[in-house]
Amino acid sequence: MVAIEIYDKGGTFEVRSFSGSWKLLNSTPIPNYASGNWYVIVVNYTYSAGTLDLQARVYDVSGNLLALVTYSVQFTPGYIGLIVDVASSVFDDFIISVSDPRYIFFSNIPAGYSVEVWDNLGNFVSSGVSPGATLSLNVVSDIVVGTGTDGKILVKTPDGTTCLTYTAPDSILGGDVYSLVLGSLSYKLGANSTSISVSATLSSSPSSYTVVAFLNASNTDSKPYYARLILDTASSNLTGLTANITLSSPGGDSTPITVVNGVAQTTSTSFVLLPAGGYVVANLTGYATAGSSGVLSMLLEYCSLGNEQGVCVYYPVTLSYKA
Repeated sequence: MVAIEIYDKGGTFEVRSFSGSWKLLNSTPIPNYASGNWYVIVVNYTYSAGTLDLQARVYDVSGNLLALVTYSVQFTPGYIGLIVDVASSVFDDFIISVSDPRYIFFSNIPAGYSVEVWDNLGNFVSSGVSPGATLSLNVVSDIVVGTGTDGKILVKTPDGTTCLTYTAPDSILGGDVYSLVLGSLSYKLGANSTSISVSATLSSSPSSYTVVAFLNASNTDSKPYYARLILDTASSNLTGLTANITLSSPGGDSTPITVVNGVAQTTSTSFVLLPAGGYVVANLTGYATAGSSGVLSMLLEYCSLGNEQGVCVYYPVTLSYKA
C-alpha cells in the first residue's frame, strides 16, 4: 500500500509505502504540531501507465494550509481507505470524490450577488461575491457541512438583502456543484397591499429543487416585530408537493412548514424577529410531481411581541404552483 499519514511521534506529514515493511518516501514537518489538535488531510492522485502521482495537503480546522507533500511511485491502486496504525486516534468525516472537496462550486450567480454557506447548527462556513461566472467557496474547515444534513445556502443581492435561502435536503459536501436557474413569478397584491397571490412553476425532479422567494415584507416601523407563516390545510390543495416553506430575516431563520408527497407534516413556521427597518423573506424549497398543480393558502402572522403576545394581524398569502 501507499499511505499518506500524520506521524504523531515526529509531528510530520509523510508519504510511506508498505510491502512487507514500511518505507518512508517523502515527509515535511507540520508547524506547531500538537497531537490533541484536529487536522484535515486532502489527498489528490492521478494514475497513468502504472504511475501513481500524489499530492497531499494538511490543513488546520480554520482551513489554513500547514504542509504539502508530493510523490510519484510505480503503484496500481485498487482500494481507497482509512487506517490508524499503532496509535490512538479519532476521525470525523471521510470523503472520496472525483472533484476537489476543498471547494463548493456555484454557477449562474449574477455578478455582485453574494453566496453564503451555513451548517445545520447555525455556524458560518464560507462566503464569496460572484464575479458573474463560476464562484468557488473554500470549505476546507468543514468539508461535510455541519453534521452532514440540513445545511443551508443563502444568496444575497448586492445591498445585502437575502433573496434566496436553500435548505439542503441532504448533505452539503465539498466538491458539490450548484447552478442557479433564474425564473419569474406572477403575483397580484390585494387592497392596500394587505394580501398577495403568487403563481410559480416548480421542478418536477427531486434532484433539482426549485426555490421560490414568494414574499418580501419590510418593517418600516422604529420597533421590532415578530412574524410566522401559518398553513390553512382545509383550503389548500397540496397535490404532488414535497417542500419546505420557511421565513428568513436578519433576526434569524424559522423552522419550516413541511409537506411530503402532498401531506402537510407541520402547519406553521416558528416566529422570526424583524428588527426595526428589517425585512422577512418567505421561501418555498421543493418540487412537485410532473403535471401536478395545487394551492397553498397561508397567513402571515405579524405580532408586536413574541409568541402571539401584544397585537397580532394576519395577512392572506396564496401560492399557486404547477410542475
